[in-house]
Amino acid sequence: MQNGKTVVFVDSGVGGRPYLDVFKDRNPDVQTVYIADSQHYPYGEKTRPELVEILSGLTAKIIDEHNPAVIVLACNTASVTALEELRLLYPDIPFVGTVPAIKPAILASRKKHIGVIGTERTVAETYIDDLARSIEKEYAGRKVTKITKIGAADLVDFVEKKLETASNVEKFNAAEIYVKWFREAGADGIVLGCTHFLFLLDEFKEAAKPDITIYDSLDGVSARIEAILSKNMKGLIISGSRNVFVVKPLTSHNANENYIECRIKGKVLKEDKNFFNPLAPGDIVEYTQTGLIISLKKRRNIFTRFNIKGNVPQILAANIDLAFCITSPASPPFRPRFIDRFLLQAEVCGITPVILCNKHDLLCESSSNYEIIQERLNNYRIIGYKTIFTSVQSGDGLEALQKMLINKTSVFCGQSGVGKSSLLNALLPEACMKVGGMNKKWDRGNHTTVMAHLFESKNNDFTLIDTPGVRNFSIAGVTAKDIINYMPDILGAARDCGFGASCTHRSEEGCGVLKAVKTGAIHPERYQSFIKIFDEVVSNEGELLY
Repeated sequence: MQNGKTVVFVDSGVGGRPYLDVFKDRNPDVQTVYIADSQHYPYGEKTRPELVEILSGLTAKIIDEHNPAVIVLACNTASVTALEELRLLYPDIPFVGTVPAIKPAILASRKKHIGVIGTERTVAETYIDDLARSIEKEYAGRKVTKITKIGAADLVDFVEKKLETASNVEKFNAAEIYVKWFREAGADGIVLGCTHFLFLLDEFKEAAKPDITIYDSLDGVSARIEAILSKNMKGLIISGSRNVFVVKPLTSHNANENYIECRIKGKVLKEDKNFFNPLAPGDIVEYTQTGLIISLKKRRNIFTRFNIKGNVPQILAANIDLAFCITSPASPPFRPRFIDRFLLQAEVCGITPVILCNKHDLLCESSSNYEIIQERLNNYRIIGYKTIFTSVQSGDGLEALQKMLINKTSVFCGQSGVGKSSLLNALLPEACMKVGGMNKKWDRGNHTTVMAHLFESKNNDFTLIDTPGVRNFSIAGVTAKDIINYMPDILGAARDCGFGASCTHRSEEGCGVLKAVKTGAIHPERYQSFIKIFDEVVSNEGELLY
């Protein structure tokens, strides 16, 4: 995983460092890497095929190791000879060349005569002459009578080998020799056509006074990089907490790969509406290539619970098709009231819930709670909820579960110890989730999943979001008076209440809900869940509604 994306500068030596330095001055927070390919020094003496082969291999390595947002060919020779071929070979990678600043020099020349100083390879290329002709076509009447070019291999050598120990006089003399040559030739502008010569930029400018202008592409290159970085990307939230999130670019087609670490720009999203966490697995965000999340795309839905510690709703997952309540017949014990809360929350969030009874191998007819569990699960089916059984130990139900998941994004939620991580490992072996044991004293699970995490199948045919085990599931996003609207069995009975919407469904004569409980149409435990959740939400709201 990368910490944002990186701007990578490439040259065969130190010559391209001025481009890096200027860019860092303008963009101090952007992650950068400078690669001095000394194995192939100097690029300026390589042929076109040699440079393309060298830089193509180096680009593949950069992609593998640095997740580049931009690759800068910080070498004029490489830019003039290999840039276009690299763009064809790697169409998904933005390349920026450090081509000589020919255009501004031509447009500003009064004498219609400019000079270009570069490596032997740069001045031998047709790029400069081709560019001059294209400028003539673009700017009618801007005829350039002459472009004088000179290869200065000795000056490249001076920068690489002598610059650090050279005196100011020696540096000035090294530049002045060439300025005098161009002045005598009649040029009124000199283009520095090799990145090495930028180390002598001040000396060139001083020697050129007052009649010659020196042109470089330092600011122009930085501007082009900044323009690329300003193009935002879309990504999928994989996991995260506080202000640090793992994001997968939506351009990536490999499951669980190419993740980058991002932070929310300014630490607060405009879309954040008083949630405990601003983002959750499944969210689609817009982010910069430097790893700053700048906006949240509209959600289809969110699956939440009330975070008691923060006293605000907490988003467990976003953009969900199915919400699985993972339970077990034993170890930990079957908890129907937890299921009731989960089903209510799924209804509030507008997400289809599924009750998944895992560890089915522990449920047998001789079990003391066998009939109770079967009765409750059958009651849920009567209400209209889907229930399935699975066992990681025997493999029962896993194939049917996998079919349910196809082409969907699903979330697993349940108590610690019910086997969410084991199920995930059975469905997605590559997930390699840590599996925790049971707390024997309390007959409940130990937390092994510390934060919600999104996983994609190897074939990208389904997505699973695993959430940390919870012991208490508090309801979010609904008022106490509206709870009944999200419990379909109780809502159906409430339509027969003699008191209508004002009925508290606790002691009134003629209450349709109490009548349904007495006749068995509503399970007594289900009714008790309704009352307990109602009182809890009233308590959270801080007011009594009855």
